[in-house]
Amino acid sequence: MLHYSGNISLSASCTDADSDSLTYYWYVNASLNKTTAANTTINFTAGNYRVNVSASDGSGFAAN
Repeated sequence: MLHYSGNISLSASCTDADSDSLTYYWYVNASLNKTTAANTTINFTAGNYRVNVSASDGSGFAAN
């Protein structure tokens, strides 16, 4: 749980067994916020947030 207001930089790392490139799916409070490479910046207004990320090589998801 994150309680914050302003920009926050997030990063994730994941590897694929086949060395395929990965796309990261960032969720804020269980809603898809953005699709990016491993690093992103999200602007939050004051409040409580739960941030999750999933990665996909196009063949399936691996939750982190």
